[in-house]
Amino acid sequence: FYPRPLLGYSGRRLMVTEINIQDVEPIFSVVVPAFNAQNFIGATLDSLVKQQFPFFEIIVVDDGSTDGTKGVVDKFSFDRRIRYVRQDNEGTGGALNTGHAISRGKYLTWCSADNIYFPQFLATFFNVFQQLEAQNVPVEYIYADFIYVNNQGQQIGIVQHPDAQPKKDLVNGY
Repeated sequence: FYPRPLLGYSGRRLMVTEINIQDVEPIFSVVVPAFNAQNFIGATLDSLVKQQFPFFEIIVVDDGSTDGTKGVVDKFSFDRRIRYVRQDNEGTGGALNTGHAISRGKYLTWCSADNIYFPQFLATFFNVFQQLEAQNVPVEYIYADFIYVNNQGQQIGIVQHPDAQPKKDLVNGY
């Protein structure tokens, strides 16, 4: 249960005492492809369950891991927004396809098993989508800047898109 004011679909605040998130269709589906990710996926899932925007599902697609990835994911069983799917190793593309095929959200996104989302990530994207849809601007995709960190969590680089060129950026791997 989620006992606090929530941002409603229309952008206004809804005052609720309790809402069962499981009863609300997810706005976002976050697919997490994972292969031998036991050392990182805990921090990834922790960052996802702490999102300020609550209406999303997390689909962890274990792509044939041989380490303790499932055991780490199982520690997050308290959050019913998380679904775990295991498949034979098909690579990142195969894992993403599996996750997208079973997703229920209006919007699809993915998070590598060694990435961390800032708490406002989904809320920010939701607000952007709402603003653009209100202006009847068709949206095919959006993407964000990101920060590189090392194994100690220290920032070692940043990729920014001050003059975004979506098709060129996507071809270049951003």
